[in-house]
Amino acid sequence: MGCGLRTYGAALPALAPGTAATFAIAELDGSATKKIRLTRIEVSVTKLTAAAVQDLRLTKLSAISTGGTATTGVAVPFDSDNAAATAVFRGFTVAPTGGGTVIGAIATTKILTDVITTLMGAIQVVAYDFSTLPYASRPTLHTAAQAFAIDFNGATPAHAQSMDVYAWWTEEPLNA
Repeated sequence: MGCGLRTYGAALPALAPGTAATFAIAELDGSATKKIRLTRIEVSVTKLTAAAVQDLRLTKLSAISTGGTATTGVAVPFDSDNAAATAVFRGFTVAPTGGGTVIGAIATTKILTDVITTLMGAIQVVAYDFSTLPYASRPTLHTAAQAFAIDFNGATPAHAQSMDVYAWWTEEPLNA
């Protein structure tokens, strides 16, 4: 990922965003003291009933999401000598009610969310991987107000879902 970089990962297994998750479902929030560079974010989804095709979108936010009910993934340093992470990875089980000001989409993908009891095909995994980009070109957050978020492009899912989401990122001093 880079020589000497402090790298972290966090996972949100079996995240249940509900049927009103029209905004951020999972979000990597920036830091007041570090520059956060997104290396990878991966999503897989199943549904309780009725398979559907949905637009999965990775956005950059100028303001983090507020309200709703969030669960926080444990930020794990890839090197045990690293200091604790300053970025926060959250997943919403009740949709946020404010904030979440979208600057724009970085990536979008159509995803088939299949029914867990039938799984006609394999579970689809979507990975947004920026590790092959030059380090300085990776998506970057410079303040605690900024975030990267996964959403369904404003659509309201019709059926209960279970999502596995994880993110990997690096942290460096703001003046680096």
